[in-house]
Amino acid sequence: MIRLDSRQLETVIGRVGDTPFTATPYFFLCRGQCDVYADHAGVPRFGVIVPHTPCPDVYTFGVDAMSAAEIDTLAEFLASLETGCTPHYGLVVPATLVPGIRARRSIDLEVEGLCFTYREIPPDFRVHRPGFARRLAPGDAAELQQLPPDARFLYQAFGSPAALLVEGAAFGVFRRNRLVSVASTLVLTPGYGDVGVYTVRRHRHRAYATDCVEALFAHLFATGRRPLWRIGDRQKVAIYFAEKLEMEEIGTNGREVYVEVS
Repeated sequence: MIRLDSRQLETVIGRVGDTPFTATPYFFLCRGQCDVYADHAGVPRFGVIVPHTPCPDVYTFGVDAMSAAEIDTLAEFLASLETGCTPHYGLVVPATLVPGIRARRSIDLEVEGLCFTYREIPPDFRVHRPGFARRLAPGDAAELQQLPPDARFLYQAFGSPAALLVEGAAFGVFRRNRLVSVASTLVLTPGYGDVGVYTVRRHRHRAYATDCVEALFAHLFATGRRPLWRIGDRQKVAIYFAEKLEMEEIGTNGREVYVEVS
């Protein structure tokens, strides 16, 4: 496995593509915010994408066309990867790689990934409480920054709250002039917006998350994009939420699995 230089990323961008299953690595590739390791330079057949974010999830490409020996080689590389995140780091990989990784590292968590979206942009999508959630402007960056630390995932891929609000999109609900619920684009590509949502604990169970998500979905539809809802198969509440919004589960991309290794 060799590390590709920036001049070789265009080939990988075309190889990965902008799909519901690859929107996140495609986002980082297009922004040049990742390291890419591949089987060889030129036209790589398979490889690994490591985003430049704190404790990144690591992604693979081209695995569907690999031989058993190549799968073993890639599993060995993933098991030896140093991301700077301790005590563990996350890998988003096809299930075929998991046995090889498990043979080399301790797997602390293994969750099958689910992906929900809309096959087509719905012509009659309804926001039940229009205006209840408003789009956050760059001037709201400080409010976003002041949310609890476990809300940082909302803007992590963009690098900062300010960057998210300029380059992505977020909608929020305010109470007593404080931001209490947010839905944001975790990544944004020409075709998709991967959506995340957060509500301050004492303001949960008041439908604020639904207000934010519906407003963000409507915005994505208006820009010709489809929202993605990527979750684990154990997240029953999130699955119910997707079904409530009439999203469709489109599969698991060859049983895509999220694992944490240490």
